[in-house]
Amino acid sequence: MYLQARARRIELRTGRFNIDNGMKACLERTLQAIPGAHLDCLQYIQIRDRNDYAGGSTNRARNIWPTTRPGSRNYWIMLDIDSFDPVQRPINNRPNGLHYTLLHEIGHVVDWSTNNFRWIRRNDRVGYHLINARHHSSRFTNHSQEKFADTYADLFFYPRGRNQQRDRCIEVILNSPAFTDLLSFVRLPNGWHLSPANH
Repeated sequence: MYLQARARRIELRTGRFNIDNGMKACLERTLQAIPGAHLDCLQYIQIRDRNDYAGGSTNRARNIWPTTRPGSRNYWIMLDIDSFDPVQRPINNRPNGLHYTLLHEIGHVVDWSTNNFRWIRRNDRVGYHLINARHHSSRFTNHSQEKFADTYADLFFYPRGRNQQRDRCIEVILNSPAFTDLLSFVRLPNGWHLSPANH
């Protein structure tokens, strides 16, 4: 099965799990919401079932695609089937909404393929500390890269102007290479835009 988004086909490996049209549409909406360049290092998405877990993970792929930029890596994302359960993960199951867990995992792909959070740590110390001060609600992980991935997901998930701390963290990543290297005509959701000063 393939997901279509941003003129790309991304393989969805479903294994023994039945992915219905609503689940597939949610994943495609989510991928369509982000800049196409942020999908370039994503090889595939795999559905799995880990006991008592409704999240995801990002993993380095074994094989590099021929189209991969020199020095870059490819990644794949694992999503737990329970992340589609409206009781366990209501944030992923809003009507016509986006899959927050997938956005979070794509945040890791973007960070790891561009060394983006390292760039923020070196070039925007205040922004780095601001992102690290965020709350990350996971009983499994709570390090700074998780907070970066949450900030990335928030950009596409929440409207601007609802939470001042969240908005300030989003502005930090919008002023980092993962976004400043994009063309200025890339449209972002929820009232966000790329700063013309960076282009």
